[in-house]
Amino acid sequence: MRPYPSDPKTLGDHLRKRIIDLGLTREECVRELGLSLATISSLQSGKRNLGVKSIPKVIEFLGYNPFNLGTGDMRDRLVAFRMTNGLTIGGLAKCLGVSRGTVGRWESGKSVPAQRYFEALDSPYASRR
Repeated sequence: MRPYPSDPKTLGDHLRKRIIDLGLTREECVRELGLSLATISSLQSGKRNLGVKSIPKVIEFLGYNPFNLGTGDMRDRLVAFRMTNGLTIGGLAKCLGVSRGTVGRWESGKSVPAQRYFEALDSPYASRR
């Protein structure tokens, strides 16, 4: 059995810590997260990454954002907004009224979005679109 993750580094560590802290059974954990037991086990062992659409539910379950996102440049802010809101590149493009290719160029650093797009991310209704 793996030790209690007192200083969690990976998403799996964060999940394991929260599950232990809450005293959840495997079945309760599956119900809470809406993920399969196999997915949860794979996340905890580091063998699998989480799909972007599941990230908001995991953040809600943990009670905090375990991802070190949005602390850097504008590109990081875009990725942070997209991931914490469970958006694909296409979903963020739709939210901002631009093409998927445009968002892809922004996230890859090939171009820089206008300031108005970052202001749109800061609006109170942006994450509910």
